[in-house]
Order: sequence, then structure tokens, then C-alpha cells
Amino acid sequence: MRKFTATVMVAAAAAIAVGGVLFGAGCAMGGSPGFYYDGDGIHVKERTAVPQREDHVQAYTKLSPVKNLDIRLENADLTIVQGEEWAVEYVLDGYRAEPEYRTENQTLTIREGEWRGENDWHIFSFGPSWWRDESAQSASPYVKITIPKDGTLEQVMLENEYGDIFVEKKLLAKEVSIYAECGAVEMGDWEGDSLLVEEAYGCFTAGRLKGESLIISSESGEVKTGALFVKNADFQMEYGDLSATVEECARVEVENE
Repeated sequence: MRKFTATVMVAAAAAIAVGGVLFGAGCAMGGSPGFYYDGDGIHVKERTAVPQREDHVQAYTKLSPVKNLDIRLENADLTIVQGEEWAVEYVLDGYRAEPEYRTENQTLTIREGEWRGENDWHIFSFGPSWWRDESAQSASPYVKITIPKDGTLEQVMLENEYGDIFVEKKLLAKEVSIYAECGAVEMGDWEGDSLLVEEAYGCFTAGRLKGESLIISSESGEVKTGALFVKNADFQMEYGDLSATVEECARVEVENE
């Protein structure tokens, strides 16, 4: 049994050595080490055309007043600013599918698309991803929404996986829900009924917060707010620091592991 195991080990080592020699020879002759496999077989760089993709661009576009925001992004940064009119613009990564963008029933909806072929483009890949032309990707994908100074909203849903969220104007919105996985969330003042913020690994900073209910949940990042004028404030922390200025609150509850 030991002799058989030794034989197998020697054969494996020899195969690895031969494979290394062939791999080096292939690269020296101009071959590419990467490949991917899908339903059509194995694809190598020398015999596969790299698809050219352009970013998805929405130039500055004036909007009719909206009451709700439903924005769900993956990589792009989201910025909400104050301006003279309602407007939207974005530049999103061309390697992702066409984004969903519509205004319907006084709701502005934007969804950043999945990676192209995320489900059926390739089954298995190895080595450098030469089939993704990095030069075609947006260096800084973003979505920018402009709201007038006195513009008010009913429901606001902001969700971002890896991008940051910046709310640079005072947000007048009854119900606000913000979900962020790895990016930072920075907002100015808010006034409304309820504000819910769920952060995983980013930091949350805010200005003056006024409303009925405030719930902030954070796993690892720092939470820092300005003056709190809320009836009920709940902070659920795991590993980050909390700093808040309590002005007028009927109840403040803090959990920090």
C-alpha cells in the first residue's frame, strides 16, 4: 500500500512538472493562461472575440415632482443633492445589464443591472479575466438625484451593496429606509416620521434628525449623528463606536456588543 501511494505521488509530481513546462511554453509562445467554459465549450483568448461594452449613460434629465424613491444599486455611488428642479442623471457600468429606470405613479425607480451573463455567461473560468475589457468599465459609476429645497417625499428606499450613499440636502421624507453593505452612508438633516438605517461594514454619519422613530443598526462601522429630536431612538451596534447628541427624545435604547 505504501509502495502504491509513493508511486501515485511520484506520478502526480511528474504530471505537475510536465504541466508547468507546457504552461510556460504556451505563455512564451504568446498564449493566454485564462479560459472560460460555457454551454458552447472552452473559450480561449486567441479564438474568442471580446465583446465591446459601453457604460449606461443617462444625461441630466428634468423630472416631474415625485413622491417616492426606490433606488437599489450594486457598485455605483448614490448622491442626492439640492437644486432648482427635480432631476436625475447616471453613469453605470457597461459590464452590467441595462439598468431599470422609470418614473411611474410618482415613484422614481432605478435598479443597477446584474453582471452580464451572471447566470449563464460562463460555467467555469480560470486565470485572468481577459474577456472583461477593464478599459470599458466606468471608473466611477454613479447615480445623482436632484431635489428642490422644499421638495417633500413620502417613501424613500435606498439600497447599496458596495457603493456609498450621500444625501447632501435636508431630506424631508415621511418614511426612509437605507440599507448599505460595504459603503459609507452620509446624510445631512432629516425630518419625517421614521428613519431606518441598516449598515454592515460602512460608517454612518448624519446631521439633525427629527421624527417619531429612529432605528440604526450597524455591524462594524462607526455611527455619528447630530442633534436628535425623535420620540423613540434605537441603536443596535456590534463592533463600532456610537456618538449622538440627544436633545428631545422620549426613549433612547442602545445595544453595543
